Formats: sequence, structure tokens, C-alpha cells
Amino acid sequence: MNETRIVQGGVRKIEELKGYMIAAINELRVADHIKMEELNKQIAELEKQIDQLPTELKEFIAVQRSYSLLQSLHMFLLQKLSEASITKVSNISSISVVNPPMQGALISPSVTRNYVIFLFLGLSLPIGLITLLEVLNQKIQSKEDIEKITRIPFVGGIWHHKLKTNLAAVEKPKSAVAESFRAIRSNLNFFTGNQLKKVFMVSSSVSGEGKTFSTINLASVFAMSGRRTLIIGADMRKPKLYPDFNLENQRGLSGYLSQLNSFTEIVQRTSVENLDLISGGPVPPNPSELLLSGRMEALLQEALQIYDYVIIDTPPLSIVTDAFVLAKHVDHTIFVVRQNYTQRAFLQEIQGYYSTDKLKNISIVLNDISKTGLGYGYGYGYGYRYGRKKTGDGYYTE
Repeated sequence: MNETRIVQGGVRKIEELKGYMIAAINELRVADHIKMEELNKQIAELEKQIDQLPTELKEFIAVQRSYSLLQSLHMFLLQKLSEASITKVSNISSISVVNPPMQGALISPSVTRNYVIFLFLGLSLPIGLITLLEVLNQKIQSKEDIEKITRIPFVGGIWHHKLKTNLAAVEKPKSAVAESFRAIRSNLNFFTGNQLKKVFMVSSSVSGEGKTFSTINLASVFAMSGRRTLIIGADMRKPKLYPDFNLENQRGLSGYLSQLNSFTEIVQRTSVENLDLISGGPVPPNPSELLLSGRMEALLQEALQIYDYVIIDTPPLSIVTDAFVLAKHVDHTIFVVRQNYTQRAFLQEIQGYYSTDKLKNISIVLNDISKTGLGYGYGYGYGYRYGRKKTGDGYYTE
């Protein structure tokens, strides 16, 4: 009972305090409302007084302010002018002319000697700088650079192109680029004995050297010559070929090697007549192991029953070993080197593979040739321009 009374008493006290606080808050709100109304009245009164001020008086005040500012500026400039005049008068020169100037011959400098010196420097410095840059440049520049480093046969060169698509031979069949691939196609016949049912592998040392570009266009010129051609995208880690033909990559080489798809399910027709594509397919967890399986050999045997040429696009040799796995299945390997991009050390490494028979039946293609002449030693394609006119995009037409 005592505890209940204590609790009830505490509740009553809380209710009383709550009532006091609510009353105090209400009083404060009323006071603030009264103050706000008073301030609004004062503001309205001041605005009314400002509106009653004559327009002429406002203009007079503005003019008076401008006049005072200009008067202060005028006085400041007068003060500076006086200071300058005093300084000028105080500086009296102590120099006097002893002998008047006389006309005579030029003693120095020697114009002829200076011309000779600057002519020598103007010629020697650029030549020396260019020579130094070429000596320090460790990138492949020409066919001569390739022949100095390796004994691998040189099969041809590909000119630089300005198209945004990789289908250069298809989009510009009369361009120097297309003619370059036709020349490479003809030179490859010397390695294959001009026989059909051959498998080519295209590889490079690192990414960016034009391996995929070379694969697509070499296959295109084979197909355009009436030969049924199949491209196999063996780079299952980074499938790239299918976007150039506006195809899909849901089914491809990885599905066939994993026994998920049949041969007919992974072959896709391209927009180029006689040219089909097998893309890399979904990225598998074990691409190297899939290439080692017997399914890869079975795929090539089935492909050669239908196609005249099979061209395999592989990953770079210096990054993964997939190209070495595929080398035993192909008739010829095309190694792509890019001008002013491929390091000489990479080509020396490929020469080592060639010398130890790790890579057999291999030839080299120099891609993206944009610099020719003295020091580059490559006059390939001079006959392509005969009787043709140059267009605005750098190609030649009949």
C-alpha cells in the first residue's frame, strides 16, 4: 500500500510538471508571436518611408557619391604627377659627349662565320638526335631488323589502316591493306605447296600487335578467293572475334571441348561469303587443359572435311602456353610483329623457340607499317599504287 501511494504521488508530480512546462511553452510562443508582429510593423514602416523619398533626391545622392569618388581620384593623380616631375628634375645626367660618332666597318660579330656555324649545328643536331633515338629504340622498325634478329622466314608486310573496323579487306578490297593480305596469301602457298585442307595458326608475342586483325583479314582474302574458310577463336580467356562480325559468343570452342555442344552448334556464318566462325565461347576455368584434350584434334579433323582452310587465332605466346599446345595440330604458324611496338627481345625469344624446334613451320608478318624510307628498309607494295587514285581516307581506288 505504501509503495502504491508513493507511485501515485510521483505520477501526480509528473503531471503537474508537465502542465507547468506546457503552459510555459505556450507563453513563450505568444511572446514570440507578439515580437514577430512588432518587427513586421517596423519593416513595413521603413519600407513606406523609403517609398516616399523623392526620385530626384535618390538621383542626387548617387551623383554626389560619384562626384566624391572622382574628386578623390583626381587629387591622387595630381599628387603622383607632381612627384614624377620632381623626380625628373632631380635626375641630371653627368655624361658628356667627348667625340661624335663616326662611320666605320663592322668589327664583330662575323656574319659569315655565324651562318656557317649555325648551318652546321642545324644539320648535325637533328641527324645526331635521330640517329641516337634509332640506336636506343629497342622496337622492331623494319624487315631488316627482323632479318638481323631471326632466321625465321619473312612472309610479308601489312600497311597501316585508318578504318575503325577489323574488316579492312572486306570494307576496302582495293586498298593497300587488302593487297598486303593477298600477297601474304600467295606467299603462304610456297610453304603449303599450294595445297588445300591446311590449318594455319596466327599468334604474336603480346597483345596489341594485330594478331586478331591479321586473322580476320587473312581469312577474308582466302574466302574472297572462293575457298571455304573457318576461323577458330582459340583465345578462350578473352574472346574477341565475334563482335567484328556482329555474332554471339554463347556457344563456341569451350562448349565443344567441354562436350556441351556439337560441331554444327558452334559454327556461325559471317556476312562474308565462304567465311564461318567458331568463337571462343564462354570463358572456361581450364582453357589450357581443354586444348590438350583429344576433342581439339577431332574438331580440326571434322572442320577439314568441310573447309579448305582453317585459321586459328591463339593467345599471345609470351603470356600463356596455348599456342605451343596448338602448334602440333597446325600446318603453318604465322607470327605477327608490329612496327614500332614489338620489342626486339620478344623476337629473340621466338627465334629461340624456332631454333629448338618448339615452333616449326613458322613465318613472320610485319604489321601496321606506317614509316618507310631511309632506316626502315621496306618498299613493299610499290606496285599497288600503279594506275590508282588516292582517296581522302588514305586508300587507293581504280
